[in-house]
Amino acid sequence: MEIKNISIINLSGKINKEDSVKIKKDINFMKNKFPTLNFCLLEHTFANPDPKFLADALNKAIKDDKMDLIMVVKGGVRSIELINYININVELKNKKAILGNSDFCHIAPHLNKINNLEVFIGLNLKSFSKLDKDSIERFEDVILKRKSLNIREE
Repeated sequence: MEIKNISIINLSGKINKEDSVKIKKDINFMKNKFPTLNFCLLEHTFANPDPKFLADALNKAIKDDKMDLIMVVKGGVRSIELINYININVELKNKKAILGNSDFCHIAPHLNKINNLEVFIGLNLKSFSKLDKDSIERFEDVILKRKSLNIREE
């Protein structure tokens, strides 16, 4: 499975104007770096901090067969409040991945229960343009191209 379509979602609190501009800048950076990728910015999740609303948006993103990867722009302390509203009984037709960082780790084990959903923790879209060349290549290989991570001893 090679990643082609990416949903960008917020799962905690409101995104302020400054962060919204930064997120859009990093999406443009990614578009320039990976011109074959298609992005769907779920901007309606930027303004509504309600856990039920955000979980519903996440459930829809998970079920969306057109999307291959969900990138969480902000996990946040409140992301744990989504657990009771996340549907883990969904049947995905195709493999899909979700990528988040920081407090996203609160809901990651819960999301791991969904068949065909691979959960990755470690990268935040807001810091993507600050990554070094090796980290961007690793993201491309492991996340986008689904290659095995080759860890070598030094």
